[in-house]
Amino acid sequence: MNGRKIVIIDPQNDFTCLDGFYAQRHKEIRQIRDAKSRINRILSLQEKKNIIILRSDYKEDQFEEGLTICLPDTFGNQIDSDLNVDNTFTYITKTEHSGFSSESFTNFLKDTGTRVLFLCGFLAEYCVKQTALDALEHGYDVYLIEDCIGTGDDVQFRKQDMMNELATKGATIINSSVELERIF
Repeated sequence: MNGRKIVIIDPQNDFTCLDGFYAQRHKEIRQIRDAKSRINRILSLQEKKNIIILRSDYKEDQFEEGLTICLPDTFGNQIDSDLNVDNTFTYITKTEHSGFSSESFTNFLKDTGTRVLFLCGFLAEYCVKQTALDALEHGYDVYLIEDCIGTGDDVQFRKQDMMNELATKGATIINSSVELERIF
């Protein structure tokens, strides 16, 4: 996977668990749970060196008052225990929606000669979208693994809008069970 990395964005309890902050606001996260199981399939098929886990550390009320999500040292900030990951994966922390807000992330991509990003994770309309937009702006080839990108069941239109927008800007939309195996 020379020059290519799979980036799993925000697989943290606040976004992916029924007890997390996001599920409490959106009630149904069946689509997120389905995306998690497909991400686990990717994790089982790829070498750890090909995967980056991009996680968020946010501040209280960072995005709006009362929206305290992914605060360091909380349950919501922890990586979802349903995912088959351990401490030998590459973890990089960000403090804004985009992975490109993290100097560690941009340096890692540069140091590893990465030019192609396969993005999956949570939430479609925020962190996945902004990371993809910034990647395209920086000249990366971006693949969105559509069935491994999640958001609340009640706001699936946001995911579809994001996919449509990013496709018009140059991202390629793929499916984990078909194209990903063909590409790798």
